[in-house]
Amino acid sequence: MRICIATREYPPVTDYFGGIGSQYGRLAPALAALGHEVHVIVQEPERSPAPDELEGVRIHPVTRPRLWPWFPWAYAGLVAERV
Repeated sequence: MRICIATREYPPVTDYFGGIGSQYGRLAPALAALGHEVHVIVQEPERSPAPDELEGVRIHPVTRPRLWPWFPWAYAGLVAERV
């Protein structure tokens, strides 16, 4: 199965990760270990470039848009392009 997770938090790639980021950080590698093709679309980290792959999960970073207050709409567009 091909699975795509779109999130702004994904440890250890992103600078910040809370509850949902921690959950995806465990879920995605576990799904990959079961033989699924897993992709994570994540906000590009500020401190260092995102890896192409991590624990069998393909990482697709997108640059954070600067269109406040339309950030969610702009981010959704970037995710749609990647999918």
